Amino acid sequence: MGIRSPIKDDIQATFSELVYGSTLRLASDVFCSDRLSPPSPTSTYITQLREIMLSLHPTATSKHRTKSIYTHPPLYSGSHVYSRIDCVQPPLSQPYSGLHHLIARKGKTFIITVKGKN
Repeated sequence: MGIRSPIKDDIQATFSELVYGSTLRLASDVFCSDRLSPPSPTSTYITQLREIMLSLHPTATSKHRTKSIYTHPPLYSGSHVYSRIDCVQPPLSQPYSGLHHLIARKGKTFIITVKGKN
C-alpha cells in the first residue's frame, strides 16, 4: 500500500493516522475475529462518535528547521580570507587553502584572488 504503520516517536502517530485519521487494517486484523466487537445500536454509536470527534485535537508535527548561519563579524572587515577546499581529500590533508586576498564582497559571496586569478 505504500504507507507504513509504525509509530513515529516525535509525533506519537503513524503515517496512516495522519493521512486517513485511523490506523491501517493489517492482515492479522482481517482474519482474527476475537478483536471485533458486536455492533452497537445506532444511537449509542452516534453518541460515541460525537464524543470521540469532540475530543480530537490536531497532532503537532515535528519541526525540522536548519540553524541560521552565523558569520563572524571580522569577516566583513578583513583583507584576506581562507577558502575551504570542498572535495574528497585523503586523510589528514588541510581543509582550507589560503591566505587569499579579498577583492570584493557581494552579499553572501566574496571575490578573492587564487593563484593570480579572481
